[in-house]
Amino acid sequence: MKLIRDFVPVGQGLFCIETYEIGNNSVRIVYDCGTITNKNNNLIGKRINQYLNNVSGKDMAIDAVFVSHFHEDHINGIAIILQNYDVRRIVYPYIYYHRELFNSIIRERLSEYACELWEAIYNDNMYFDNRVALIPVGDARINHERRVESGDDLCKSYIPLGSSYERESLWCLIPYNHECEIGLSKLKKELKTILKEKEGKEFSDSEIDKFISDVEKDTEALNNNIRDALKKVNSDMNLNTLALYSGPSRDSKICYRNNDNIVIRPGCLYTGDLGLKGKDYWGEFIKVYGKFRDKVGCVQIPHHGSSYSFNDKLLLLGSNCDYIISAGKKNRYSHPNGVVLLEFARRHIIPRLITEEDESKIEYTIESITDKKESYVPKPIDTSDVELPEEIIELFETVVHNVHDVWARGRSKEGWTYGEVKDEVKKTTPFLVPYEDLPESEKEYDRNTAMETLKMVMQLGFDIVKREENNDSEN
Repeated sequence: MKLIRDFVPVGQGLFCIETYEIGNNSVRIVYDCGTITNKNNNLIGKRINQYLNNVSGKDMAIDAVFVSHFHEDHINGIAIILQNYDVRRIVYPYIYYHRELFNSIIRERLSEYACELWEAIYNDNMYFDNRVALIPVGDARINHERRVESGDDLCKSYIPLGSSYERESLWCLIPYNHECEIGLSKLKKELKTILKEKEGKEFSDSEIDKFISDVEKDTEALNNNIRDALKKVNSDMNLNTLALYSGPSRDSKICYRNNDNIVIRPGCLYTGDLGLKGKDYWGEFIKVYGKFRDKVGCVQIPHHGSSYSFNDKLLLLGSNCDYIISAGKKNRYSHPNGVVLLEFARRHIIPRLITEEDESKIEYTIESITDKKESYVPKPIDTSDVELPEEIIELFETVVHNVHDVWARGRSKEGWTYGEVKDEVKKTTPFLVPYEDLPESEKEYDRNTAMETLKMVMQLGFDIVKREENNDSEN
């Protein structure tokens, strides 16, 4: 497997691309696509054309766009991607509570397109013309057919980085959505304070719950009291950021090297604007990703290096890890924060800073290698000069059907059942159907297997002869 990982120079925003080449197949994913730098000059549009087209052109599909959260500097380029590329999936963090309250935050803070994308995703509407599968990340409370949970491997269900015919995935894509219940607690606390100041009395938790519930049922009831409370709860969207681990599985024994032929840890942690400051936030985060610690060689520092989101425990991976900070050269937030940079200096680690300048781009080329440091090169028997006789061609379709039936019987014995998507945990696969109902790509796999097997037998000097039937009724 070969991987090209790009951190695109967009300034005060984030835009990351991973392109995998596995045999003759390619898979591409995007993590965030937005910036507030040089908006008038359409910097994000130029970077999309420059980097997505540079890989292999517009004809290559984007298998998944991961939306970390709904701030403009992370998503305002997604409209361009949707308009110009074949996007197959959008993976996003599900926000569990009080959608209308969050809609009010979104509408007040974000651009028109951010609001449009938010509402399209959360209403699962026709904005995407049914061509994009929407995949929310959250727990069992989500009533959505394509839901995945934090810690699930998307390569086992939606984005196969390996053979489509059920072989073990070469790679993991592990999302994490920290459920932002603390945001609701903050909202209630601020609302209690505001109502006490204005009404001159204490409000019980049940009264606050009813007040919020009434607002959910009637959005026009969103009065100034709750608006004021919402404005003070200003970190919720960052806490609900979708993080992503992209790298080998925990038990993987495959080694990887970069284009300098140096063996490296190929995994990457994308953190968006995730708030990791605080014991509780870090504890939940490391429950999901701690098991991949020895696979990670690259970390995107959250929130452009803001001290409000940074946790110095991220630096425990040591100086052998690349730490990436994406920030505008002259951003008004003073990112990356001096306190964060001081933590790097104390550990003698130099972070890598991406700005809007072309020369700040970061690209990794990573290839898998065997323990012998040699790539396996398949050498099947050459059958290009073999022509099957007509009577063998008649046998071909029977062999094709049998190849599939043998595979299906084996899967059934292992406990696999039919399902619309492949899921190695639930043991479901869309290919446990009669051969006639398989998609053409899978039929072609079986046809190639059958054809090459028959040709190989003849190339090795054997003849395939049909037995003559005995029609003598007396015997």
